[in-house]
Amino acid sequence: MKQSQFDQWILRREEEGSGISDASRKVYGAMWRSLCRELSGSESPGVAEIESALERLKLSPTSRRRYLQLLAKVLGQESAAAAVLEQAAIPEKPAPATLSPVRENNLSAALESFDPRDRALTLLYLGAGLRTGESVRLRREDLHLDEAVPWILVRNAFDTVVRSAPLNAAAAQALREWARSHDDPFVFPGKDDGPLDVSSAWKICKRATQAVLGNKSAESPRRMRHAFAIRQLAAGESLSTVGAWIGHRQVSSTARLEPLVPHTRQPV
Repeated sequence: MKQSQFDQWILRREEEGSGISDASRKVYGAMWRSLCRELSGSESPGVAEIESALERLKLSPTSRRRYLQLLAKVLGQESAAAAVLEQAAIPEKPAPATLSPVRENNLSAALESFDPRDRALTLLYLGAGLRTGESVRLRREDLHLDEAVPWILVRNAFDTVVRSAPLNAAAAQALREWARSHDDPFVFPGKDDGPLDVSSAWKICKRATQAVLGNKSAESPRRMRHAFAIRQLAAGESLSTVGAWIGHRQVSSTARLEPLVPHTRQPV
């Protein structure tokens, strides 16, 4: 296989108006390079070649399916990759990772002593359910902090507003304080007049949680995002509402969090 096959697929996506973000392109590109190393002998590998290559890569069931999906997309629905994908078992998804109530309370209490930027950024995960990339794309005009229920507009990788999300009181207050400290159009400014990059935002979250929780396994923005959703479900919000707030495309994604909602009522 060749790099040109991947490049042509990207070009077709752009021409069809279904381009992918830079972050996704980097991930797909790295996956494709790994596949090219294992499947260098043919532009259209057969079933046995594909199975052998995936075995050599020693992938988890979930990663194996993702590699197969990429192969089928690039090589086409008539390729051997598409046939292997069709026959492959769909791996069972692990339970969503989230914060325990104790860890969440410890983190929330300790954030008061943090740097204003780091506190505001961390509370966007914990108090609004944002993804890391969404948090760094926030602009001043996206903040609506003086409403009865504070809320924000959320942008995707193409800088298009895709939804709105409510903020809890702590997140809204932290954003007010941080936004007053600078006049940049981005809420979390980075270098060269752009926003903070995603890797820096993730590192801020990692440092904050490690400092508070005192261990090497820092809590990720994803865990905090799930904790936000679980709190809303526990408060009685519907699956569809919570899914819309955190940007799930399917209600089934939000439903996977339902078993993690604490049951406060005792059986009769």
